[in-house]
Amino acid sequence: VDVLNNLVLVPMPNYKRSEFLDRQALGFLTRRLAQLWFGELIWSNQDTQQWLNLGVPAFFGLRFFQHNFGADAGIFDSLDWLNPRYRDHFFEKMANSVSPKLRYPILSSFQKNPDSQKYLQTLTYKTAMVLSMLEYTLGDKAFKKGIRYFAQNYQQNVIELEEFQQAMEKFNYHQLRTPPLPSGSPYNMDGNGSLEWFFSQWFRTVQTLDYSFGDSTTRTLPNGLYETEVNVNKIGLAQMPLVVSLITKDGKQIRRLVPGIKQQETVVFQTVGFPEKVSLDPEERLLETSRINNHS
Repeated sequence: VDVLNNLVLVPMPNYKRSEFLDRQALGFLTRRLAQLWFGELIWSNQDTQQWLNLGVPAFFGLRFFQHNFGADAGIFDSLDWLNPRYRDHFFEKMANSVSPKLRYPILSSFQKNPDSQKYLQTLTYKTAMVLSMLEYTLGDKAFKKGIRYFAQNYQQNVIELEEFQQAMEKFNYHQLRTPPLPSGSPYNMDGNGSLEWFFSQWFRTVQTLDYSFGDSTTRTLPNGLYETEVNVNKIGLAQMPLVVSLITKDGKQIRRLVPGIKQQETVVFQTVGFPEKVSLDPEERLLETSRINNHS
């Protein structure tokens, strides 16, 4: 699916197979429609700001797809192991498949990039996943307020990343997020409400994110409760607040939000039921290079 001026072009093979590939075709179409709409709404005039024209529409296209079919929906309208999740296949996999030698920051010159196709993957799919992490960082309510403010106050204007960052920071209040972000550095390093730590690492560097489940030990306390210590290892250079989840044998789930800064962090749970499973980032809101090491 492509856009030419104000026309959305759907290839004939896709159109003929649309009954079978309805979800996939809709995903491509909504992303292109968002690209057409956002490109007319807010402008950029530098080749280092293509995240606005490609990544923001991709994010909205992903959210529209998930709104219609579910957060974990597959590419096809079928339930089997051959049906990969739409987000995994078309976004995370594309963002992570760029080789280290060809990785460039989102804020890079498109003209000077040696591999324009790989850079397009970064601009489109990595930006979409970074915006998804920004939504996770702010909380859904604050993120929506920031997007609405950005669209309303900068329409028909030429902008750069700074204007978008300022719009998001305007609604970065702890009370709008449950649970609130950790209070330590770097999350408050540049003052209350600042998101410089987020934008600098995700838009200006090629740092990657990866956390792994280390090990866990459980002991019985004198009062009959179970105390479980979970070790979380930080592998990538990037850092994000990380949810650690523990599920007991009786089905109860307890969550902790840890800073995700140190090379190893220990999380302590006290539960009535015996622990059965530990997961890192259980809702998969973070763009990690690997998730096979996220579970006990």
